[in-house]
Amino acid sequence: MEGKNPFGSWEIDSRGDPCFVYTCKEYDDGIARYFTTTGDSRKHYHLMGNDCWFGLANNHGTVHLLDPRRGFTWIGGFPSPSTVGETGIGFCSIKVNGNEPVAGFNHPSQQNLHARIFGARYYRKEFKNGDIAVTNTMSFPAADDPVMVSHISVSNTTSKPAHVELLSSWSLTLVPAPKSLIVNMGGRRRYARGKIFNAFMRLATGLQRLLRRDTLGTRNRQAKKITVTARVSPDGSTIIMEPSHPKKGRKHPSEPSPVNFHYKPMMLKAQGMKVNTIIHPRKPRLKGKMLDSKILDQLHEIARIESHGGKTVTMNNMDSHALFSWEFDLQPENTREFRITCIIENEEHFGDIFGRLEGILGKERDHPFPSSPISFTVPGKPWMETEIAWHAIYLLSSMFKDDYFGYHRIPQGSIYLTGHSFDGSVRDFCLFLYPLIFIDPVRAKEYLSFILSLVERSGRVPYALHGHGMQLKIPFVHSNPSDQYFFVLWAISEYVYITRDYQFLEEDITIHGFNGKVRHDTPREIMERVIEYVLSPEIGLGPHQLVRVRDGDWNDGITLMVEKRRAFIKHGESMFNSAMLYHVFPRMIPLVQTRNKTLVERMHSALGLVGKAIDLAWNGKWYFRGYDGRGNPLGDASIFLDHHVWLLVNPSFPNSRREILVDSIMEYLVRPAREGAIILHPPNRDSKILSPGWDVNGGSWHAINALLAWGLRLSDASMALNFMERMSMHHRELVYPRTWYGMWSGPDAYNAWHADRPGEAFYHVATPMCDFPFANNNLHAGFLSAAARFTGFKASNRGITIDLAHAESFHFQSPLVNLKKEPYNIEVEFGTWFKRDFSFNVKLPETFTGGTVDIRGNISLDSSSGMAMSPPEIAGEFHQGEGGTMQFKAPIP
Repeated sequence: MEGKNPFGSWEIDSRGDPCFVYTCKEYDDGIARYFTTTGDSRKHYHLMGNDCWFGLANNHGTVHLLDPRRGFTWIGGFPSPSTVGETGIGFCSIKVNGNEPVAGFNHPSQQNLHARIFGARYYRKEFKNGDIAVTNTMSFPAADDPVMVSHISVSNTTSKPAHVELLSSWSLTLVPAPKSLIVNMGGRRRYARGKIFNAFMRLATGLQRLLRRDTLGTRNRQAKKITVTARVSPDGSTIIMEPSHPKKGRKHPSEPSPVNFHYKPMMLKAQGMKVNTIIHPRKPRLKGKMLDSKILDQLHEIARIESHGGKTVTMNNMDSHALFSWEFDLQPENTREFRITCIIENEEHFGDIFGRLEGILGKERDHPFPSSPISFTVPGKPWMETEIAWHAIYLLSSMFKDDYFGYHRIPQGSIYLTGHSFDGSVRDFCLFLYPLIFIDPVRAKEYLSFILSLVERSGRVPYALHGHGMQLKIPFVHSNPSDQYFFVLWAISEYVYITRDYQFLEEDITIHGFNGKVRHDTPREIMERVIEYVLSPEIGLGPHQLVRVRDGDWNDGITLMVEKRRAFIKHGESMFNSAMLYHVFPRMIPLVQTRNKTLVERMHSALGLVGKAIDLAWNGKWYFRGYDGRGNPLGDASIFLDHHVWLLVNPSFPNSRREILVDSIMEYLVRPAREGAIILHPPNRDSKILSPGWDVNGGSWHAINALLAWGLRLSDASMALNFMERMSMHHRELVYPRTWYGMWSGPDAYNAWHADRPGEAFYHVATPMCDFPFANNNLHAGFLSAAARFTGFKASNRGITIDLAHAESFHFQSPLVNLKKEPYNIEVEFGTWFKRDFSFNVKLPETFTGGTVDIRGNISLDSSSGMAMSPPEIAGEFHQGEGGTMQFKAPIP
C-alpha cells in the first residue's frame, strides 16, 4: 500500500486519513476485467458508512444505499456484477450554455469521470462539461444517525460566464433482500466443476427465474408490493417519501419477519439555492436504461417544464424516483455549492437528526480529524500505518444498528450479504470482537452483548441471521455446527480479561428471542448454558474423546471431505473443536469456579480426556484433523491448517512439538503460497463440489491467517511479522497486481497459487464469492487482530502481560492501550478505560540492559516491583483513581 498500483494510488486526504485515488479507465484497461459466474465484469466497489448504516459505491459512479436496520433493504438498486448503467442514488448531470449534458457516470461508450476517490466514509467523483468542473462527494457523517449527504460543487474555471443547468437524480426504489440459499442474480453460468452438473444447475435455476424464485426474482417480487407516497414542500427543497408494504398491518413491528414490512419515511432536503423538484418523472423510464446523452437530455427537459413543489404523489415503488434541478449563471473563477441530505427515520426525529448533522459537519470542517482510532507502525514497513488505518476505517464503516436485537453489530459482508442476504456466522462475529476491544471498548461491550443475546435458552448457538430478527435454518447444512460455542466462550474471555470488566458477567442484557419474546439474562448465565451444551450429548465427545464435529466446525465443508458424510455427522470428531476447548476451557474456569463448582469439575474432566486424545492424534509432523466417524483418522496423509492455529496460540502447548509443527506448516502451507497460508495440502481432488485449491479445499483464508500470525508470534516475533506482511493487502498488490480485489478490500478467501484462477475468489453451487469478492470483514478484522497480538499484549485472570522480549521495534496506539518499543526506550500507556484494579507485568528483552521504561496511566507500583530487571520484567498493580507515571532509567552501555 505504497504509492501507485495499476488501479490507482494511496494518498492522505485533508483529514489525515488514507484514501485510494482510483485512476483505472475500466472500459479501456484490460486489468479492470475479472471473472464472475455471470460473465466478466469491470465493476469495482468501495464501502462507506457510519455507525447506523452504509452504502456501496462503484468505479462507474453509482452509489447504492443499504438500510440494514430491519432486514437488508437496498435503496436505488443493489450491487450486481452483470448490470451496467444503473443510476443509483444522487448521480449528477450538467448542461452548459445549452450544449449536450454530461453525467458523473461511466459506461462503455462514454467515460466522463476523470477522478474518483475512495475515502474514509465518503466517495468523491469529478467530471467536466467543457470548462465547468463538478465535484460530487457522497458521504456518511460520523454519527449514529441514518443520514447520508451528497455535496455538489460546480466551478467555472474560465474567464467567461456560463449558464448552467445542474441535475441531481435519485433512484429511490426500495429493494428488500430476503434470504437466497443459491445465489443467482441473473444470468449465472457457473456452479461447479463438472459440465453435466453445471448444465443441470443452469436448468434448475432457469426454472427458478421463470417462477421468480431466484435471487433477483424474489427481490423484485417484494419490491413491487411496496407503494410510495411522496410529499414535496412548497419551495421544492424537501421531499418526504412514505413507503408502505401490504403486510404492514399483519405483522407487528416487534415480530421477526423475513423482510422488512415496516418502512420508515425518507427525507431528501436540498440546500444551496432555489431548487426545482420532480417526483416520478413520467419519461424516460430509467429502469434498465443506459444513461446516454439522449436520456440525459430528456431528464433535463423534464426538469425545465415540470415542477412538483407543494404536491403529493403516490406511485409504485419500482417507479420511485426524484429529480432536483438548479438553473443559474456561473461567473468566471466562481464556485457554487449544493447539498442534498438523505435521512430515513420516523418523521418526528427528522429535526433532531438534521440539527445534529449541522453540528457534525461544522466540526469536521473546522477541525478535521482522522477517522481511524488505531495506528501501528513498524520501522522499514511504511505501508503498515496506512493499511492498519484503512482496515479500521472499513471495519467501522460496516457497522450498523439492528432494530430487532437493539444492538450495534458488524456483518461479515461480501456475497453472504449482497447475494445470500444473510449474516453470520456467529463465529465471525466473535472474531470481529477482538480488534473492536482495542478500537472502542464501549462498543465492543455492546457487540458482545449482541452476540450473547443470540444464544438460546438451551445454550444452542444459531449459525447465522437473516431478515428482521430471524435465524438462518438450512436443512442438512449448517443446521448443527459445533464450533460456535467455543468461539462465544473465547469472546467472553477476551473481553473480560482485556478490559478487566468482570462486572459485565453480572449485568442484565436484553434478549429479543427468535420467537419475538423479550427476556433478560446475565452473561454469566448464558456462558454456563453454553458450556453445559458443549458437555451435553448435543455436542459432547466422540469415540476417541475428541469433541464431536456434528455437521461442521469452522470448516463448513469438512463433511464433504470424508467418504461417508452421514457417519461423520453422527460419530465424527473434530480436532478444531478439541483444540479450541483445550485453549478456551482453562480461560473460562476462573470465571465459573466461584459460582458453579460442579460445572468446573466437569470442565476439568473434559480437559483431561481431550488433552490425552489430542496427544494421541500426533503423527510426528502434525495432528490429525479428526476422525471420520468410522474409526479412521482424517488428515494423516494431508496437513490441515485450521485446527493447528488453536494449538499454536495455546501457551501450554509443548515447545518440542511447537517447533516441529511450525516447521511443517511453513514447509507445506506457507512457503509455497504466494500470499498468507493455504489451509490444506494436498487438496482433496475427488470432491465434485469444491475445486482443488478453492474455498476450504486448500484456499487461503483471512480468518485462519490472522490466528496463525498470533500463533507464530508466540514462537518467533520476526517470523510473525514476516507472515503479517505475506497476508497484507500491501503484499497482495505485489503478487496479484492485475486483480483489483484484495487491494483495498476483498473476500474471505483466495484460491491457491496452484489452483484454477489462482489468487481469485471461489465459487460453488450456493455461493459465487467471485461475483462480489469485496467487503468481507475477516480481511479487515483479521489484520487488525494480528497487529494487536503482535504487540505482546496478553490478558488472563491473573492480569495483563505485555511481552516485549523480542528484538522487533514498533509503535501501537489505540484508545485501550498505547505501546512503543525501541532499542533503548519502552513506553506503556494504559487508556482511561481501565478503571478497576489489576496486576500487570512488562517483559523486557534480555538485551535491554539500559534505557528508559515509561509506564503511564492511573497506576501505582506495589512495593516488590521496583526496577527488577533480572530477569528482565517489571511488575506492578493498577489501582483505581491513582494517577501517575512510573519511569525507570538505566545507563545505556
